Amino acid sequence: MSFSAYARHVRDPGLPFRHRVSALRSCVQIYHPIGFHASLGFLEELAGAFQRDEAALLRALEVLSASRAGWQAEIRRYSERRRVEKRLGRRAPRAGELNPNGRPPVWFGAELRAELYSLAYRRRETGRERAEVWSDPDVRELDAALAACLTAGSSGAAAEAAAGGAAVGGDEQRRALVDALERLQRRVGQDPDLAHFCRDLMWIARLVVQAPV
Repeated sequence: MSFSAYARHVRDPGLPFRHRVSALRSCVQIYHPIGFHASLGFLEELAGAFQRDEAALLRALEVLSASRAGWQAEIRRYSERRRVEKRLGRRAPRAGELNPNGRPPVWFGAELRAELYSLAYRRRETGRERAEVWSDPDVRELDAALAACLTAGSSGAAAEAAAGGAAVGGDEQRRALVDALERLQRRVGQDPDLAHFCRDLMWIARLVVQAPV
């Protein structure tokens, strides 16, 4: 079944509530920008306890649907932009440009907040492997630089930034973050295990670097 068909089941008050919750989980199976389990947890953080509360269930579906609509709109914009560029002779995408086809590159509508949640989730779930990777000095330095950017200024400003709407960090914190990110990037190409476990951390760092000043 399609995402839309499962979404109709979620909204159907005539179905048993557990079936509606199962239908939402099926929607997440189809669209899960930060992974299935992390996406479910993030929906609960945003919408409330959807496994028990109907209003929260409907909120979770709307949040998920809005993000998916943003992803689909970005696919259309990307495709149109690439058609124009190809007509102008630019056959390859621009360096660093995100291709939204395939797995969604971000949680559209809550990019930084979702990646922060995903990072925390992965830290909880990777166990002993995490302990080894996070003992790496370059990883620790990037983590510390990222934390400094996110906590720069008042906690209220940092909370707004995590929600995706405010500037993150000052010039000094950003320079330290860029330096730490570049050092780790030079290593991950030669170390697949390091690249795997630092994926979310590095992605969040890039989002912060690109956030408004």
